[in-house]
Amino acid sequence: MLLCGTLAILGCDEGERSIDRATEAARADSSAAGYAVGGVPAAKDTTPTPPVVHRDTPIAVAAATIATKRPKGERRDSARAAANPDVDSAEAPALPPPVKHAPLPVGVARVNEFLSYDAQARTATLLLVAGYNGLNDALNYNGGAHGSQGVSVPLGWNVHVAITNRASDLQHSAIVVRQVLPPPEEMTTPAFAGALVARLEEGVAEGDTTSFDFVADRAGRYMLACGVPGHAQGGMWMRFTVSADIDRPVYR
Repeated sequence: MLLCGTLAILGCDEGERSIDRATEAARADSSAAGYAVGGVPAAKDTTPTPPVVHRDTPIAVAAATIATKRPKGERRDSARAAANPDVDSAEAPALPPPVKHAPLPVGVARVNEFLSYDAQARTATLLLVAGYNGLNDALNYNGGAHGSQGVSVPLGWNVHVAITNRASDLQHSAIVVRQVLPPPEEMTTPAFAGALVARLEEGVAEGDTTSFDFVADRAGRYMLACGVPGHAQGGMWMRFTVSADIDRPVYR
């Protein structure tokens, strides 16, 4: 019995030494191959781990801002421009200054420098500048001659006409008559009651202004013509229309 136990102990020791020798051999082989076996810990990775950047951090905001920049001269997208107003601000075109108009009385609308109207009062105001420029030897209204310009007013409206003379060596006047071409030599009867200046054939001198008023109570085609003999025949007239199909004055 004692002999058997001794042999068993010797057998166990020998087995453990065999295992140890096998393990050492495996470790030697693995070391040569570049990896660890058994209880020997693997080499620790010393590579630094990059920090995690969240979208709401200053670093992320700065990175997003840099990413939105484009080469100089490239047009910005409008949505991106609204989200990043500070990016490419030098490329944004400057807005033109606001256009300033002369103030108008309440209820008055301006069509152009010669025509305005008050729709509530149903009144059109027309300015005739005789000899506005040298066109047609100064035989013109507002720079137009031979009917190149015209005014239309709604039927039943009141019309106020003011005529001022800018010509230095000619006198001018105005009267509303039926449109007849060529214009007759004498035009003394107006198409509407009161639609003529007081000194029709004499006209007004340079720098003077006169006016007249009438009601456009009949639809049709008429003309505003100079009553000084020979001037209308020379082309000093403009078209004047009264229409039931419009609701506001028109100048063209």
